[in-house]
Amino acid sequence: MYGISKVSVERLGEYYTRKGWIDFRAVRYPSVIGASRGPGGTTVYSTLMVQEPFRTPSRSYVAYVGPDTRLDIIYISEAIDAILGLHDAPANSLKLERRVYNIAGIRTDDGQAPTALDIKNAVVALKPDAVIDFQVDPVLQKTVTSFGVLKDDAAQADWGWKGPGQRMKLGAAVVAFSKEVREYPKRIKSLELFGA
Repeated sequence: MYGISKVSVERLGEYYTRKGWIDFRAVRYPSVIGASRGPGGTTVYSTLMVQEPFRTPSRSYVAYVGPDTRLDIIYISEAIDAILGLHDAPANSLKLERRVYNIAGIRTDDGQAPTALDIKNAVVALKPDAVIDFQVDPVLQKTVTSFGVLKDDAAQADWGWKGPGQRMKLGAAVVAFSKEVREYPKRIKSLELFGA
C-alpha cells in the first residue's frame, strides 16, 4: 500500500502538471540516514548502526541484516540538497512527462551501494570501540534485499544534480552524522523498527 500510494500521488502530480494546473516536482530517495530521522521502517538499521555507537553513553547495535547486504543510502544533508536543487531548477529544464526523479545514494570506491559491513567499518574507523553485530531476520533481510539501487541519470541530465561520484562518501557521512549525535543529543530519538 505504501508504494502504491506514493506512485499514485506521483502520477496525479504529473497529470496536473501536463494540464498546466501546477508545477509538480518530486524526488525518490534511497534510505535517508541521519540523526533523529524518526521511527523507522525496514531500513532504519542503516541509521542506527551509526547513531547508537556515538550516543552518550555509547550503545551497541545488532543489525537485522547480514554484513554483505547492500543498501542505497543518502545522508540527510544531501537529501535536502536534492529537493532544493529540483525546486530551484528552471521549469523549462524539466520534461512534462517526467516530474519525478530518482536520487542515487552513497557509492563505494567500486561504484556500488555500501554493504552493512561497509557502514560498520566506517563507524569503527572513527570509533574503534564501537560494537556492531549482525543477526539476520529472514523476513526483514528479504525486504531490504528487494529494494534495489537507484540511478539518477535523469536528474543529472535535466537539472544538473551531481552524480554519486561527485558527492559525499560514506566516511564523510559517518563523520557528519557522529558530529550531529554528539552536539545535539536531545534530538536523538529511541528508534525501533516500525515505531515503539
